[in-house]
Amino acid sequence: MSRRNLLSTTRNIVELPAGGTILDILDAAGVDVPALANAHLFIDDWYVPRAKWHCVRPRPGRTIALSIVPGGGGGGKNPLRVILQIALIAAVAAFAGPLGATFATQFGVTATVGTALAGAAIGLAGSLLINAIAPPAAPKFDRLSAERDSPTYSIAGGSNALRPWGPVPLLLGQHRVFPPYAAQPYTEVEGDDQFWRALFLIGYGPVAIEELKIGETPIEDFQDVAVEIREGYPTDPPRALFT
Repeated sequence: MSRRNLLSTTRNIVELPAGGTILDILDAAGVDVPALANAHLFIDDWYVPRAKWHCVRPRPGRTIALSIVPGGGGGGKNPLRVILQIALIAAVAAFAGPLGATFATQFGVTATVGTALAGAAIGLAGSLLINAIAPPAAPKFDRLSAERDSPTYSIAGGSNALRPWGPVPLLLGQHRVFPPYAAQPYTEVEGDDQFWRALFLIGYGPVAIEELKIGETPIEDFQDVAVEIREGYPTDPPRALFT
């Protein structure tokens, strides 16, 4: 699956036999790999770095998604600042030589060293002037970046959170986790009893789950608590507690 036009959401879907590497599959699909300077490739939900394309062989039934994002532009730079920086480079090239003789005489150094000193002086003075006229843009932090830096974005955050369209946790090794909600929790009333139902997403399965707690208290110490665990195997029974 690929998008050939950056401004279009139309997807091109090609079915190919399994067994080849990612590069083999892209070549068979007619994709010009050398031209993919800013390409990002996923196998299902797994991101595959470009350095691995030659050795990763997707399994049968997998979906490869390839998308090229815009890149290499101004990066949000001030056009005036870019023009002034180009002018500074030209000024260093034009005046460093003539001023180098003066610096050599003034400091008693060779002409080569004098030219280098003159270039450094022009560059420093020009950079200060450019920063005063067209200061560099301040870094921007979007909401997603802020969430990535917050404790609730990681699998070891201090509380459960509801994160629509957020990442699915990937557990490698043994961790103590505060899993995000897999759906909006809800309350159910039956007669005089009230039940709170919640569904949590531990991560990509299969996973082994143990030592369930509410806060710091083992869940076995509570009364009237029912738990269902699906570890991610095809034989796991369907959910019954959370509709």
